[in-house]
Amino acid sequence: MKDEIYNQAGGDGSTNIQGTTVNISGLSYSDVKTICQDLFKDNFLALRSAAKETADERIEEFQQEFLNRLQERFPEVPTSIGDPGVHSAIFEGQKAYAMSGDSDVGGNVITLLIDRISAEKRTLYQLLVAESLVILPKLTSNELNILAALFFIKCIEIQVPDLPTLEKAIRLQLLPFIESSVPKKTSLKHLDYCGCISLPRGMSIGTMKIEQHFFQKYQHILPEDYSLEMMRAWLDAIDPVLAEALNTWNIYEVAQADLTYVGIIIAEAHYSRRTGERTKIDSLFE
Repeated sequence: MKDEIYNQAGGDGSTNIQGTTVNISGLSYSDVKTICQDLFKDNFLALRSAAKETADERIEEFQQEFLNRLQERFPEVPTSIGDPGVHSAIFEGQKAYAMSGDSDVGGNVITLLIDRISAEKRTLYQLLVAESLVILPKLTSNELNILAALFFIKCIEIQVPDLPTLEKAIRLQLLPFIESSVPKKTSLKHLDYCGCISLPRGMSIGTMKIEQHFFQKYQHILPEDYSLEMMRAWLDAIDPVLAEALNTWNIYEVAQADLTYVGIIIAEAHYSRRTGERTKIDSLFE
């Protein structure tokens, strides 16, 4: 932090934040962009030459996307933009993208930032979103795909009337993640270490395979004589890439991993950004 003295003035329609004064009444999106720029400039490392140019380009890109999506969600600037916790989250998000330049990191951070701004009350969900913003930049694209696939397989039940409709959903909402994710033991251990999944400790009894999740969740649309083996054959027939991926996932016992609350929030952000399908999950944390 710079050794400067900031004046804080109180009054009607203003919120005092340590380090600056933000007047919420009449705040424009141009003002929000200035806040983002100041937060980054005052708190980020002093970089030189090419590194500074790269960081500046990334931050400009991040801020533009963030403001566009925030304005889509809130035509008028939300009052929570003046919250110190939101300022901290905005800076951390900008820092993560400036350091990585990873589009998955940037896009998912923006999704979580907007969720954080939307959660005005101090709830468990708000705290978990803030924690997710810290964890997300530590994950690789491969790990994000694993989380999103697990989210679809274990946390979502698509409302479908029949198997052909379920197949369409799998092609659009699962296949893009599972075909591009390699569940190496190192990835699973890292996700466990970061607090995104919980791996079984010690001996596991009755290893559950991916096809069993589908068989149990969608029994209501299956014929009476439909077996688990038939379910696996049906999944394999959807796409050869899916068949191969399911073999790999079952070998590594990925289905045994449980998503933590932080894992669910990050997984849903990545899933929704890639598929366009948002899932209301905040009720899980009430």
